[in-house]
Amino acid sequence: MKTPLLTTVSLAVLALCSSCASYVTPGGRADFSTFTEESLKEAYEATPQAAFPAHLVAVRVQESGYRNYRQCSHGAGRYSVVTERDIENDGDFSRLANLDGVAQVGALNRLLLPSSLGNDLDLRQAAARLHGDLLLLYTLDTTFTERGVIAPLGAITIGLAPNRRYKIHATAAALLLDVRSGYVYGTLEETVDSSGLTMAWGSRDAIDASRRKVERKAFEKLLDQFEPFWNQVYRRSR
Repeated sequence: MKTPLLTTVSLAVLALCSSCASYVTPGGRADFSTFTEESLKEAYEATPQAAFPAHLVAVRVQESGYRNYRQCSHGAGRYSVVTERDIENDGDFSRLANLDGVAQVGALNRLLLPSSLGNDLDLRQAAARLHGDLLLLYTLDTTFTERGVIAPLGAITIGLAPNRRYKIHATAAALLLDVRSGYVYGTLEETVDSSGLTMAWGSRDAIDASRRKVERKAFEKLLDQFEPFWNQVYRRSR
């Protein structure tokens, strides 16, 4: 199982000026190693215990302190949870709910979550309060580059070098976890790239719209991959 490293990057700029507006890039993805047992022996001993048809709880997780142009995440510690929808829509969750073997799809809100998030048990306990059987954890990692240069976390300066080309690289990853035992059914990952000229970015809203468009495509591809994966999990459980 591959566990991508956390990365949080922004578009490199050639010059800075105090009069220029800027767009603060989103934080990074959550490290999925957080959501598996620390003890290798315990990880091997975990067994699937979910009852089918299953109550699926979908949760977006990001690195601690994650924020994007529109929202902030909840929780400190080793990771955080995005409780408000950003690139998701009602159709996505209806699609999950219509899969064979899914009884219901739920989500966690801030009232169910502790303020400090340390490992998978924090989310599993919250999901158990909703009588969840399985946790679908997903995370997004987006990078901005300009002519192949990736800069550290910061702000994209608007209005400079309008003829320079940019690239947005978005990866959506998911982990399916048994609420009762912590058993990992598997992981999925999809990536989408988009490129263009910086003159297309006339404002923070325009940059964020580009970010959300690319992340949305990556998330849609992830859902496409999740459907046959889920069908295999369900068939094995019968």
